Amino acid sequence: MGDGFSVDTEGLADVVPRVAHLAEQVSEIFGALGGRLAGLGALWGDDATGQAIAAKYLPAAELTLDGAGSMRVALRNTGDGLAIMANGFRDTELHNRASVGVGPLA
Repeated sequence: MGDGFSVDTEGLADVVPRVAHLAEQVSEIFGALGGRLAGLGALWGDDATGQAIAAKYLPAAELTLDGAGSMRVALRNTGDGLAIMANGFRDTELHNRASVGVGPLA
């Protein structure tokens, strides 16, 4: 049998607001970037060279901004998952202690 297993449930729970804050920072930063880029307009012009630049730039810019949205969602989901894990481990520990008479079932 192994040496056991322990989880710092308070430590997990304490990280959740920081992860949520990070998600909001990502959203704000890339929101500002998207707004700034849109405000600049089509700086490359409409001649053949400008069109060649736009053909490479626009898809890459869109992927970057879409990726930032996905990053925000992933960070939020990570925070939610950490909260669920912390609560689940805590509840399991409380239940296990109560079942062997070492603590209250809460």
